[in-house]
Amino acid sequence: MSNETEFKSVLEKGLSVFSLTDGLNEEKVLCGIVDDQFDEVNGVKLKKYPRATRMAIAAAFDAYKMSEIDQLKNKKRIAVVFGSSSGNFNEIEEYVSLVAKDQYRKFPPTAVGKMNASSIASGITSFLGLNGLSFTVSNSCTSSLDAVNIGKLLIESNQADICIVGGVDSTICKTAFYGYSKLKILSLEEDLEKIGGPFQPGSGFIMSEGAGAIILERESEVMDDNKEILGYIDGIHANQDGMSIFHSDTSGENMLTAVKNTVREHTPTYVNSQALGILENDNIEEFVHTTLFDGQVPITSIKGMIGHAFGASGILQCIASLISMKHSFIPPTTHSSQEKYEKLPLVKETKYVPVDSTLITNHGYGGNNTSLLLSKV
Repeated sequence: MSNETEFKSVLEKGLSVFSLTDGLNEEKVLCGIVDDQFDEVNGVKLKKYPRATRMAIAAAFDAYKMSEIDQLKNKKRIAVVFGSSSGNFNEIEEYVSLVAKDQYRKFPPTAVGKMNASSIASGITSFLGLNGLSFTVSNSCTSSLDAVNIGKLLIESNQADICIVGGVDSTICKTAFYGYSKLKILSLEEDLEKIGGPFQPGSGFIMSEGAGAIILERESEVMDDNKEILGYIDGIHANQDGMSIFHSDTSGENMLTAVKNTVREHTPTYVNSQALGILENDNIEEFVHTTLFDGQVPITSIKGMIGHAFGASGILQCIASLISMKHSFIPPTTHSSQEKYEKLPLVKETKYVPVDSTLITNHGYGGNNTSLLLSKV
C-alpha cells in the first residue's frame, strides 16, 4: 500500500494489510509491513540512509508532487516537520549490538547519522533541496499530529509559507517486540481470523510500520495558485496527562479537554478514533465519545486494517480522513467484537454518506493527547 488509490481501496473494502514476520522466540506474528525498501526514490539512491528516513522521504516526495508546489517558491520559506516515536530504531538496535560485541571494525562511519532521529527531517530537506526550518518531533504516538500542529503554528506566525508535515515509524524489530510484549499490550497472533482489533477488549495492538505526509499552506495562496484544496484544519489541540513517563490518566479527562478545545461547537460527521485494542486507550475513547456526542456521531478506527504505526498513526488517520471526505464514505472498524462497547455507534461496514468533517484522536505512551478536526470547507 503505497499511494492514495491503494489506501482508498483498503479503507473502502475493509481489507487487512498484515504479513507474517519473525516475532518472539522465532514464532511468527502478524504485522503491517511496508514491502518497498525505497533504496531509490525519483532516481536518487538512498540505500545508505536508515529505513525510516527512506520511508519518510518517499512519503514527503509523493505529497510534494501532488501539491504541485511552484518551483519558484522561496525554498527558505518551506519548512519540514516530521514526527516519529522511535526514530531510526532498527539501526540503533543493529549498531548497539555491534558495540555490545566489541566489534569496532564492523562499526560503520555512517552509524551516527543513521541512528540520529534528526536524519528524518534533514533527509527530506536535503532530498528536496529546501533551506527552511526543519524539525523531527519525537513525542510518542502523537508525534505526527503534533507535527501538523507545529506546522500550522509556523505558518500562522509567518515563519514559513509552506510546511511539509507528517510522520514515520519503522519498529518491526526485537527491541519493539520485547518492549511491548512485556507491557502485555501487543498482539502476537499469527492467524488473521483470530486477531483482535479496536474496541476488542484486551486483544492488544497489531504492530505496523508506515509513513505519510501532507502539505500545509495558507488558503489565500492556494487559491491564488488555483490548486485543489483537500481539506482545512478547523481545530487542533494537544495536552499532557502529567502523571508519569510510564502511565496515562485512565480517567480520560485530559483527552476530553483536548477534544472539547478542538471541536468547540462543531459536530463532526464521524470520529476517526485512536482505538487499537488496548483496554486503557479504548476505554478513554469510549468515555470521550459518550460524554461529548452521546452516541449521536459515528465512530470508527482504521487500526484493524492497517495496524498501529506508532508516531505515524496520526498522519495516516489524517490521510484516511481526507480520502473519506473526498470520496464520501466512512471506513469500517474491522476485527472488533465490540464486546463491552455495545453502546458506541461503531461503523462496522463501509458507510456511504457525505463527509463534511472528521475528528481525529491520538493518545501517546506517557500521557500525550492530541486531536484534530478536518473539514471540507
